[in-house]
Amino acid sequence: MSVVKEEQHKLEVATFQMRNEGGVQSLRALLYMRRDQINKIWPGQEGEALVRLQGAAQEVAALIKMIDIGPSIKPVDGN
Repeated sequence: MSVVKEEQHKLEVATFQMRNEGGVQSLRALLYMRRDQINKIWPGQEGEALVRLQGAAQEVAALIKMIDIGPSIKPVDGN
């Protein structure tokens, strides 16, 4: 695993382990609000605006998943 991925994994694990902390729960609530906002406005978008919203939606979904489910990057050595 590269150094960057190793560091990312450590940060994702730390975020997941602190998922019950108030600040992380507030961030989670903001992410859900942003997801709902994107879901309201994307049907009326076209072209570049639609592509940007799709990218934003994927990023929000990945962050929510990191908080709720855990890290997306698994260490190679199985730790």
